[in-house]
Amino acid sequence: MDSVGTTLNLLDLTLLPMEEESGPDSVLISEAEGRKNLESKRVRRKKLPAEREPKSWNMEIARNLRKEEKRKQKKNQKEEMKR
Repeated sequence: MDSVGTTLNLLDLTLLPMEEESGPDSVLISEAEGRKNLESKRVRRKKLPAEREPKSWNMEIARNLRKEEKRKQKKNQKEEMKR
């Protein structure tokens, strides 16, 4: 019975408006607004690492650039030999 009462008390607390920030100038916001703010923060956190290029991707680009450079060198050598 005690755990049920505790659960009900916790549920009552979740229905209270949330504080955006603590301090003397804090503003009460609705739970829906608080959830929306948290979701937007999560989305921003997810986007930041995705904007950075992974090391493996950089290594692949470097490898492709080296291959392209070798192809150009071989092509130039063949053209010089034809002359």
